[in-house]
Amino acid sequence: MQQSEPDGLPLKVEYALTAFGQTLIPLLKAIAQWGQKTAALDENITHIPYENIDCGVLD
Repeated sequence: MQQSEPDGLPLKVEYALTAFGQTLIPLLKAIAQWGQKTAALDENITHIPYENIDCGVLD
């Protein structure tokens, strides 16, 4: 991850994946899909919401 602090108030810190971190995107997508499928098989688990990240990490 790479941290940046844009100028301005209120103080805001942003994080972005580095090129190396972006190589993990396919793995993260696969883990998210596995979790959704696994949750669907268990009636005690409801849908697991996750945030759709602008970079498309979790579609």
